[in-house]
Amino acid sequence: MAISRALEIVSGLLANRYKEPGRAAAERLQRWMSGSVPFAYPEALAKHCSEEHLPLLFDSFRQELPFGTGGRRGPVGYGPNRVNPTMIALTVQGHCKFLRNAFPERKELAVGWRMMCASSTISARYTTSLLSGIPSWGFPRDRWPN
Repeated sequence: MAISRALEIVSGLLANRYKEPGRAAAERLQRWMSGSVPFAYPEALAKHCSEEHLPLLFDSFRQELPFGTGGRRGPVGYGPNRVNPTMIALTVQGHCKFLRNAFPERKELAVGWRMMCASSTISARYTTSLLSGIPSWGFPRDRWPN
């Protein structure tokens, strides 16, 4: 089945089963599938555009992962309600925009990461390209205390 047809069917199923929140989830899914969202991997998402994955799609696209006092925390996966390269990139970009507005005299940024999971890989990979013109430097992994 063509990707656009599968997306159309899944969007309709989301709207029928989950009503207005389902329609909103379908709109987010369509945006991620359009190629306009960075690091969204629409070809991988297309493999899950089926009724079988409807509950996962709804939960993954029903909202944007909230930002709380501990940052963004949640399950890893695809969609805006999950921790993934897209959400990390958008969070870093938003944080840099905030820093530029709040501290216009500052011209650099140090980037750190938690010593667990893949956060160092995600930090190193995406922050330098998404800092929107703010020079950055990070700490080598071997310089962090154990």
